[in-house]
Amino acid sequence: MSHEPNKLSIALKVGTLFVAWILLIVYLAGQLPPSDELKIPHSLADLKLLVNAAKQYSDTYPLAILMLYCTVFLFKQTWGIPGAALLNILAGALFGFKALPLISFLGATGSSIAYLISKHWIGQLLVGPCISKQSLRNWKLTIKQNEDNLLVYLATIRILPLFPGWFVNFAAPLIGVPLDVFWMSTFIGLTPFHYVCVSAATTLAEINSLSEIFNFWTIFKITSIGVILLLTAVFKDRLLQWIERFKRKQGYQTPEDMV
Repeated sequence: MSHEPNKLSIALKVGTLFVAWILLIVYLAGQLPPSDELKIPHSLADLKLLVNAAKQYSDTYPLAILMLYCTVFLFKQTWGIPGAALLNILAGALFGFKALPLISFLGATGSSIAYLISKHWIGQLLVGPCISKQSLRNWKLTIKQNEDNLLVYLATIRILPLFPGWFVNFAAPLIGVPLDVFWMSTFIGLTPFHYVCVSAATTLAEINSLSEIFNFWTIFKITSIGVILLLTAVFKDRLLQWIERFKRKQGYQTPEDMV
């Protein structure tokens, strides 16, 4: 008996989910008064117009705005659609720094939905056409080498990032990365990027280009966090050994000495 995935069945399931999600966005948007400015932003100019309209609506329809925002964010994060930075800045403009845990939660949850879609439906179909078998084998080996520091390693590749986000989302379940570690590492790893975006919202009116937000200094700070985490994971055992030797020299008893 063949164990090949039923491509037509999978296509119907994924297509139904995709279309249903779009219809939900349209329905939620329809609960607000019509406006030409109420649309997904594709540029900084679009974002500034959207912020003005959304702020007016948020005073009268706060729950509707929040639900619409969350639904759109999860949609874009799940399917790997570009434009995350603009939505992050929008959250900062609408909700202030309270948006930071919200968008980190949404980012981790949207990525986890992609993880589940890959695990249960499309993962094996992506191997070959979208994800090379060699890349998958290489990453599986790297994951194996870092299994004792998996949370730190996965958070690091989100911060730097060492791999495209969609690749991490869809490949992780294929090489046995646990969902709970995947979610938490994504939450942690995306937070520095989200913090930069939310901070930028405070001076949105003065910003003319995204390059003013993601300048050399900003990228350097985010990269530094990732490098520190990576070094922590790589040299953790050596660091612990150094601490134990230091304690012995200072006359402290280690757990081994007390046995």
